[in-house]
Amino acid sequence: MPIIHPQSTTITIHDVAFKRFPESYGRLSRWYLNWGAKFAVKHAKKIIAPSKTTKQDLIKYYKAKPEKITVIPLGFEPSDQKELPDRLSPLTSYKLKTKNYFLYIGRIETKKNIKTLIKAFSSIKNPDIKLILAGKPGVGGKEILKTINDDRIVVTGYISEDEKQTLLNNALCFVFPSLFEGFGIPLLEAMEASLPIIASKIPSSIEVAGSNALYFKPHDTKTLQHLMEEIIKKGNLRKSMTKGYPGILKKHSWEICAKQTWEILNN
Repeated sequence: MPIIHPQSTTITIHDVAFKRFPESYGRLSRWYLNWGAKFAVKHAKKIIAPSKTTKQDLIKYYKAKPEKITVIPLGFEPSDQKELPDRLSPLTSYKLKTKNYFLYIGRIETKKNIKTLIKAFSSIKNPDIKLILAGKPGVGGKEILKTINDDRIVVTGYISEDEKQTLLNNALCFVFPSLFEGFGIPLLEAMEASLPIIASKIPSSIEVAGSNALYFKPHDTKTLQHLMEEIIKKGNLRKSMTKGYPGILKKHSWEICAKQTWEILNN
């Protein structure tokens, strides 16, 4: 938010992850983000947060006035991407079969809790099932990748939108083990692909997925392993877990987000 600004200024603050995980940010970046959030909370007339989690964090860390903050969930754009032809498909590149792999999409970094996912999957004794980690390394990523000693785990690096859609459409299950999220758009992407979801039990994921996911405490490797094994064994879980998805996706449209945002600005 500019130091010189109109009296009636509204700002969106997506999250304050730098307060929860300061080690994931450089000193200068951390200082700047903290100063910026503090300044915005003090001077903005209205604040938009994408989740109740972010609203509570602003109240907790910056003593923001609750009545100043409006929660407006982010919108979700249904994919218009098409699956890649077989010769270009990641299924061919990584020797994957339809419905025989767990999928994670996001940065490979400490606050995404990838070590717990790797450990849980490596304990599953099924040679035909794979784990796909799709995304670029972030803070702590190189160290995390060094811990992988299971050839069933495939690290793709950066993927295109078409590759992402192909992986989503053919996965067995989407796993979202993050320690913290301000919102969690990947959950909506998994829902659009009708994938069962296993997620860490953090407030923002529960806010998005509700009872339509299987949850584990963020560092509970044994429970995560058990849930993954249940997905492998019980194919009928897919149908029961995904029936609530259309209602959730309907609530997270850019049209609704835009109308609610306009109401704030117009008032």
